[in-house]
Amino acid sequence: MKPETVDTDHPIHPGTRNIVWGLIVAGLILRLVAVPVLHRNGYTSDEGEYLYIAGRIAEGRGFMDSNGTESVRAPLYPSLLAALRMIPVQQANLAHIVNVLLGTCTIALVYALSVCVWSDRKIAVLAAGFAAFHPALVVYSAMLLTEPLYVTLFILSLVLTYGLIEVPRIRTALFLGAVAGLASLTKAVFLPFFLVMMGGHSVSRRLSRPGLLAAAALSACALVICPWTVRNYQLHGSLVPISTFAGPSFLLGNNPFSHGTTRLDPGFDAWLDGQILDRTGIGMNQTPEPEWARLSFAIGWEYVSENPARWAELLLRKTFVYLVYPATYSDSDTPARAIAMAGDAALWVLVCFGVVLGGAGIRRGWVLVLPFAFFAIAHVSMHAEARYRLPLVPLLCIIGAGGAAILIRGKWWRSLRSGRKISLLVLVSLVIALYGLTGVLFLVGQL
Repeated sequence: MKPETVDTDHPIHPGTRNIVWGLIVAGLILRLVAVPVLHRNGYTSDEGEYLYIAGRIAEGRGFMDSNGTESVRAPLYPSLLAALRMIPVQQANLAHIVNVLLGTCTIALVYALSVCVWSDRKIAVLAAGFAAFHPALVVYSAMLLTEPLYVTLFILSLVLTYGLIEVPRIRTALFLGAVAGLASLTKAVFLPFFLVMMGGHSVSRRLSRPGLLAAAALSACALVICPWTVRNYQLHGSLVPISTFAGPSFLLGNNPFSHGTTRLDPGFDAWLDGQILDRTGIGMNQTPEPEWARLSFAIGWEYVSENPARWAELLLRKTFVYLVYPATYSDSDTPARAIAMAGDAALWVLVCFGVVLGGAGIRRGWVLVLPFAFFAIAHVSMHAEARYRLPLVPLLCIIGAGGAAILIRGKWWRSLRSGRKISLLVLVSLVIALYGLTGVLFLVGQL
């Protein structure tokens, strides 16, 4: 597949601008319609938590969740909700509109990133279309959760990464660092990813002055997160760059009561309180937050070390949840889960075609491979939720669009070498088998 050459400095090309705008408008309408549909039974617990924190901030009572922890959740999204409360409009409606707009921005960013990846406007239009109508992206754009903001910042950071490689400029590095800081303040897991990504920058053959550019990007990122880090140090007396949740997250996914997610069997709280009491002489409720986070990791690691077989079982379960489990707002909405699962299965099949048939046409492939590897390892090692893979869905849309373009153009099978034919058949068969099994579990009520 020979890519078309386009000007990546202006990814919205005049020839496709109307189509892209049409997809953006369609995606916006679909997301707006989804808001009342998804909230016909009220807000989810996580949405209520963010609204609670935002209310505290707006009332001047400080950043604290309903559990009394002050640094578990990243601050940017609740702070955004608090800022919206200052506007004399019904706050929930305005918050939904902002979230929907953020989710819609992802469509345009997917187009821009796809142009960077494939250098092909037609593939970019397909990718934008996939992003506009992907069930999980639609659902979570309509929820008062961090995902719309985070996914937007995440994809923007990858667009800037391509820009920095192609045209190494200090201002691009500074902009990338600022976006990375905001993404880290939205979800703390982005910060270590950004450090790894800057390492990838440094070894890129196309990147000149890697030390200076990396220093500029890291400085901008540090400047953005510094006020929150200082706040945490003043509050806890120890260094907490963004969140204290890494240790508890690891423990959630690795303990005798765990299912690999936030779901826990009865008895966990009493067990954990006993574990902390044995180590500190005081109960969990009296343990300072940073110390509680450190102890959570130590307890989880001890459990993993002593129970390798159980750890492996949980690892498989978390991998399934992270990569396959339908990403919907509720496990009780059967039609939504079925639609999400069908959409994911179709997209993964197209991804197989994109990787095997069009992989050679992917520019700077490490920029896409790195987030897949990093976030899969991070979330499967700790605790997993299906919605945690949402930042990767736009990347799947981009790779899958390349596969779809090859299928549309046709006449590819005869010219394909036997080794690649076998690889393609194996990968597609694995996807079909995996989602077929998942569908059976879904139908018998075991999913």
